[in-house]
Amino acid sequence: LAITGDEEVSNLFGFFGDIEVNNAADLSLTGGTYNVGGDITGDGSITVDGATATFTGGAKAYTGATNVTSGELILSTGIDSTDVNVSGGALRTTGGALAAGTALDISGTGSVNIDDDDTVASVIQTGGTLEGDSTLTVTGTLGQNGGEIASGVTVNVAGAKTLEGGTIAGTLGGAGLTTVQTGTTTLTGAINGG
Repeated sequence: LAITGDEEVSNLFGFFGDIEVNNAADLSLTGGTYNVGGDITGDGSITVDGATATFTGGAKAYTGATNVTSGELILSTGIDSTDVNVSGGALRTTGGALAAGTALDISGTGSVNIDDDDTVASVIQTGGTLEGDSTLTVTGTLGQNGGEIASGVTVNVAGAKTLEGGTIAGTLGGAGLTTVQTGTTTLTGAINGG
């Protein structure tokens, strides 16, 4: 399946063929259930908007953004996309599925569930929930001015941690300096490290 312009698709259940998203196009998965086992390549983006999509098997080597606006995206295999935005719905990762260079942006009502330990470059959280029962390692910085780092998840940040609001019910750790700026941050979990 070759995509060269923005497309909306309402069902790819059991589709194990390859998908090529080029010309900075956006493939939007709307409604329905998707189990994508083939390769996804190209410079385009994938948006989950109302669907339940599971990425398994083949290489997910596309380099555009990964957006979840509603529905659910389950990553059972790694993705090369390093621009990951969750503004609604849910993103669930298993087996270290996020690329190490990922800039993770959680906003609105979005939920990111870390099922296995994972590593990203940075986290910006203005809403939503970061949850799971594993550790998310952030090699760069974390900024939170809304949303919740839920009980059960540990977020270890090597760089600066800037808190301007939101809730920390889990564990926020790492060597980076923690700065509490304007706004209200509710702490029911723990802050460890710098």
